[in-house]
Amino acid sequence: MLQTSKYHATTTDISNEQALVEAAKQDAAKFAVLYDKYYEQIFRFIYQRLDDKEQAFDSTQQVFVKALEKLSKYEFKGVPFSSWLYRIASNEVVDVFRAQKAQRTVNIDSVNIYGIIEEIQESKIDEYHDKIVGIISNLQKMN
Repeated sequence: MLQTSKYHATTTDISNEQALVEAAKQDAAKFAVLYDKYYEQIFRFIYQRLDDKEQAFDSTQQVFVKALEKLSKYEFKGVPFSSWLYRIASNEVVDVFRAQKAQRTVNIDSVNIYGIIEEIQESKIDEYHDKIVGIISNLQKMN
């Protein structure tokens, strides 16, 4: 028996989801099913990038408000509806950064430092290697 990944949608899943989208286009109250299905995923996606829980809550709500407002313009392109939501979420994160004029930050507690060091060591950008390792070491000392 062939088992599919939980991260990949089958054609049946996509067809069922498309039916939900079409129903939501006809009746906005039916958008709640899509909201419930994707809220947590979109929140995690945004929170991981912003590292600010309150801003992530606000931005996640904005994603779903924008999706609901533009749902009539959504066109099925053979991929899950979540792809469209993630695109809106990405744009929302960019808007937040623009508004705050902030640079992207990474919560050092939520990142595996050794994994980053391994990635750096494997990369072909040797000229920056020592500098980046030094910066990461300084961050570890501060923590």
